[in-house]
Amino acid sequence: MSPKTASAKANKKLWYAATLIIRDRVEDHQKASTCDEQIRLIQARTAEKAYKKAYKLGKAQETVYLNAAGEMVYREFVGLQDLSLIEGALADGVEIHSRVFSHDAPESLVHTQDELSAFGMPLTGEWQIVAEALPAHDDE
Repeated sequence: MSPKTASAKANKKLWYAATLIIRDRVEDHQKASTCDEQIRLIQARTAEKAYKKAYKLGKAQETVYLNAAGEMVYREFVGLQDLSLIEGALADGVEIHSRVFSHDAPESLVHTQDELSAFGMPLTGEWQIVAEALPAHDDE
């Protein structure tokens, strides 16, 4: 391998899937917080740089607001649940996340087509899944 080829490979950015956990904590409530699990695509040259970019994405979502009941809500980045390298190039059907687990009734985990978010039906009652691209700038 020529030095030029080795240098090009070293500078190639890889894709990672970062699983972020965000919580919405209502002031003075003792019940469980609402949590948001987000799987975000991150492009970086190293796992360390991908981690830093994912962390910045999470921190950028932190805010404080009043809910409809007039209570203070703290949207807090809890941290990363996972950061995994996506093998190969991004293409139709590429796996970006996988979780292996045991379940007594896996049929109960799936939905009919018209119940899927892409077809306009939120999976969790009144909540809607909102996906937005937040900028993650390289520090390179």
